[in-house]
Amino acid sequence: MGSQKNKQNNRSQDEILTLKEVGALLRIGEATLYNLALKGELPACKVGREWRFMKGQLLQWLRDKADSSMKPTEKVILDSIEEGIAVIDQQYRVVLCNRAYIGEKTLREGQLEQARCFHVSLQSENPCPEALCPVQKVFRTGKSSKIKRVRYDDDGHEQHFDAIAHPLKNQDGKVFHVIEIFRDQTEIHDLNRWLNWIADFVAFEIKSKLDSSMMNLSTLTNGNLLETKSPKEHKTILSAAISDLKAIQDMIRNHLTSSSYSKGRLKLTINAVDVERDILTPVLEEVGSALAAHRMSVATSISVTSPLACDCEMMKIVLNNLISNATKYGTAGTEIHCQVVDAGSYVLFIVTNEGIGIPPNRLMDVFKEYVRFDTEGKGGTGLGLYIVKTITELHGGVASAESGYFIGNNAISYGDFEAARERFGIVDGEEKKLKKFARFLVRIPKSFAEETSNGIVNI
Repeated sequence: MGSQKNKQNNRSQDEILTLKEVGALLRIGEATLYNLALKGELPACKVGREWRFMKGQLLQWLRDKADSSMKPTEKVILDSIEEGIAVIDQQYRVVLCNRAYIGEKTLREGQLEQARCFHVSLQSENPCPEALCPVQKVFRTGKSSKIKRVRYDDDGHEQHFDAIAHPLKNQDGKVFHVIEIFRDQTEIHDLNRWLNWIADFVAFEIKSKLDSSMMNLSTLTNGNLLETKSPKEHKTILSAAISDLKAIQDMIRNHLTSSSYSKGRLKLTINAVDVERDILTPVLEEVGSALAAHRMSVATSISVTSPLACDCEMMKIVLNNLISNATKYGTAGTEIHCQVVDAGSYVLFIVTNEGIGIPPNRLMDVFKEYVRFDTEGKGGTGLGLYIVKTITELHGGVASAESGYFIGNNAISYGDFEAARERFGIVDGEEKKLKKFARFLVRIPKSFAEETSNGIVNI
């Protein structure tokens, strides 16, 4: 039956009409039709002295005219809306829609008269189950409905959206059309999934450190167990517990700092600061337990004599994060080198450690938010170096990283290693036996320029 009906429709569309028959069909005078055909404004073909018209072409011409007459008002308004919107009748045909509803499909607006909504919006040949179709629910209940849907683009990526339907009722209160709205929620869905992952990740890292700290503190409070340990072991256990608690403190502080920055609330209070007294000495005291737990120490070198215009508390976070990072990824029992250098119009903070180093292709990534790439399960949230870069840039400064090999007492970066290989007699493959280093450099201007900062500044 359906196939026979389609054939009848096709024959009707191909029917050839005379000028008089067109006038009767379109309710337009023959003289007007003749002038339109003569000007080429009406689809027609002249056979001898007579004009002939195809019914299908005339109907499409009339639809296009109706569509263009609506363009300046309703259609323009609809097409300016980013959400997909369609008006759907009781046979689920698309009566009217905007470009966003059609999307990237080849189907044009002029071809929508017989197209069903599920074909246009979901590229499906079959109607949706009512549980997944707000339009069916609205026609049945007369009330607005919303459901969440997932579909896939041509590349197989998930697209999450809300399908919302509202009834259009006549004077008798019966639903004769439904307005369907497609609201893309993919970005929000991905953001929520990312935030949930971060929350779980941070909670796991904090719990791991807390469990370790609790175990060490329990040992110190267990009289029988404590008697089996020497005073030196007592100190080691206590240092380990304090180190874990310090790591938790750093995680929370870094997370809060990152959150404040993302909300535009990170506040800088600029004062003249004595670098050694106000920054370096307090930080070294703060990281003392963590250094002791790893049997590490810090060798300092300072050539700055004049005060630095900076936020003292923020710069303490910067140096704390750099030394904590060197402690975490450095080789136990080695020495961390911390230099503060007068570099003309800048003060340069340099922290160098022997350890696992940084892969050459990741030197630009170490300062990214939530990035970790160690292979030894060191833990952490991946925020420490991101905070270093953030605070440095708020001061109008620059943070960078280097890595390479130790050849004797010489730290040779990856970029200089090939040139140094011949000078030091390093054969191919021998670099695998060399010790690696990581070096972080923070360059802070001596005089603070407020226009270089995008934080909240008090001077």
